[in-house]
Amino acid sequence: MGVYRCLNCGITSQTKDFRCHAEGCGFRVGRFEYDSDADSGGGASPAEVATANIIVGILFLLFLSVVYSVFEELRPETGIIVAGMLALIGFLVVREHNT
Repeated sequence: MGVYRCLNCGITSQTKDFRCHAEGCGFRVGRFEYDSDADSGGGASPAEVATANIIVGILFLLFLSVVYSVFEELRPETGIIVAGMLALIGFLVVREHNT
């Protein structure tokens, strides 16, 4: 979600509507552009989200390697099972967070 500005009259809107609701304007779809300057939502940009996901992914892989090595010392088959389950849980959490 963002702030959209009508290219005809300059009014801003929170949604990309089918028609501009300004009095006397009525421009149709495709006449709005995303206005990042007017967007005061405070959300992260897609590039920042992607960078954060990569960093969290690397840290999670390091955590999985430590878990795997600890459990591998106890019983070899337990290490891969625990690491696999944690990887699946991590994947599901990240997927749910991004949708």
